[in-house]
This record gives sequence, structure tokens and C-alpha cells, in this order.
Amino acid sequence: IEGKNIYQESLEKRGEGVNNIAFLVKDLEKETARLIQRGTSVIMSGKPENEPAFAYFDTRERGNMMVKLIQS
Repeated sequence: IEGKNIYQESLEKRGEGVNNIAFLVKDLEKETARLIQRGTSVIMSGKPENEPAFAYFDTRERGNMMVKLIQS
């Protein structure tokens, strides 16, 4: 991966290691709204072709890693 992105940022700030923990969720929109309501920001989301939708949440200040939700 080239250029500025969340993976490169994680490497620069924390070094190598786990950068996110992922969870499968039944309703990505509902869970996203719930996390935003609790003050967690979405830092990247998308729906790749032929892949499930996903969203990364910036929980690094609380847990030193990001949370990724994936539509099941």
C-alpha cells in the first residue's frame, strides 16, 4: 500500500503489531450508529466489489488499536 492511509499511520505511530480487531455484525449501519453515538469516529469504510461492507473505528486512544466491523 502506498501513500497516506490508516495502515501506514498505524505503523508510524505504533510500529509493527496488531492494528485492529475485527467483528462480524448482522447490521453494520446500526452498529456504526451506536459507536458514533458513543463518541467513536469512523476513519474508513467501504463496500468492495464482491466483498462485505466494512467500517474502521478510531478506538486507538482507548485501546491502542482500531476496531473493524464487517457486515455478515
